[in-house]
Amino acid sequence: MSEHEKALLTEIIVSTSLGFVFFIAFWLICGGYHTPTYIAYYSDGAFLSAGLLLAFCGLRLATRGGSFDVLGYSAYALFLSFRPRPTERRYKTAGDYQQGMNEKRKRRKAHYLPWLINAGVYLVLAVILLLVWLSI
Repeated sequence: MSEHEKALLTEIIVSTSLGFVFFIAFWLICGGYHTPTYIAYYSDGAFLSAGLLLAFCGLRLATRGGSFDVLGYSAYALFLSFRPRPTERRYKTAGDYQQGMNEKRKRRKAHYLPWLINAGVYLVLAVILLLVWLSI
């Protein structure tokens, strides 16, 4: 299995797991198992999962665009300041850090499709469950 296929498989597993965890967590927190209108809670949980998966996808897109590079460099510099012995810094300035991150992003391809597919599945599930609940 190539590195690209491993990364894609990891994205599929993570996005599917997070969607399922959000779905179950919402259902358990709202107490959907106690009421007779549990289908509405399933629908709400699926809709929330779809929204959160889309939000994660958007956050990944913004991160891959370099929106948080200065914040990343600030955290990098802060953690280096706590070392007992000063060490050689890999990045001297925020510009060097941004160039390094751009090179890293060029080497690794981003996979957004698993996140979008899982969000779409949960959104369709939410609409179907809502229609079932309204028809009862």
